[in-house]
Amino acid sequence: MEQRERVVLFEKKDDIGIICLNRPKEKNAFNEEMFLLFEDFLKRADDDDSIRCIILKGNGKAFCTGIDLSLISNKDEVEIFFWMKKLQRIMNLLREISKPVISMVQDLALAFGIGLVAASDIAIAAKGARFGAIAINIGLFCMGPGVFLMQNIGPKKAFELLFTGKIIDADEALKIGLINEVVQPEDLNTRAISLAKEISSKDMWAVKLGKRFFYQSLEESTNLGSELASHYFSLLFSKWNKK
Repeated sequence: MEQRERVVLFEKKDDIGIICLNRPKEKNAFNEEMFLLFEDFLKRADDDDSIRCIILKGNGKAFCTGIDLSLISNKDEVEIFFWMKKLQRIMNLLREISKPVISMVQDLALAFGIGLVAASDIAIAAKGARFGAIAINIGLFCMGPGVFLMQNIGPKKAFELLFTGKIIDADEALKIGLINEVVQPEDLNTRAISLAKEISSKDMWAVKLGKRFFYQSLEESTNLGSELASHYFSLLFSKWNKK
């Protein structure tokens, strides 16, 4: 375990890279340092040929409850636009790197958190975990996560989650295709490791090229959606911030 990082941790276990969000008191809501470290660790794990699969998890009770809005509360519209592009880059990077990413979700995955789940290649959740695109409940909108929710669960169900801000449980998330599997909380880590090892046992180049093929088929809609999300969120937040 690397000791210099505080809010994101990285561990290598055999041929699996494990990235752990580490702001448990803030329910792993992202601050500026988290964005920088998270991106760095994703790229580092992808560049390490001895790592074959990546697991993303959160320390403490929650997986991730979004972003710290104080990061952008004093920014103007242009600054918010470029900050949003940074946020979108993180979710896009989960798709762009060559190593499969498995999210293991305990308790809460909200706002940007549900975006990370949707942008991951595979997601496993503990029984009782909850998911929500809740920004609309405070007058904002989960535009970034919405790009990936639409691809995961289709436009009708994504629209429902985005426009009601309701929170669903792991069983419903499985039913609509947001996650792949629901396990008992005590089995979450073991199951994620087992699945990562199963993928790691496959031919490395088949996995790398297969992932590239898989997401290139969706690339046009993802890139356009990410650009639009940055644009419209910056407009909306500028208005919201003046209330």
